[in-house]
Amino acid sequence: MTEISYYLELACGNRSEGLLLVGARTSGKTSLLNAASSLAIEKGFLSVRLDLTEADVVSEEVFLVTLYQAIFIAAR
Repeated sequence: MTEISYYLELACGNRSEGLLLVGARTSGKTSLLNAASSLAIEKGFLSVRLDLTEADVVSEEVFLVTLYQAIFIAAR
């Protein structure tokens, strides 16, 4: 969680960097994402969960609509 906190602090200072989470099935990726989401919310971020399918990424327009819908739902 120390590294997650580091990336959140960067984002607070408008210096965000990408973070890629890769691992085998059942290695704890979802648990780490859930913990990171909670930490982000504590720091004032809006946490948005987006589960994509191939249909969601056929074009940039479709992807953006899917993303904006997820943001809208999370912000309610």
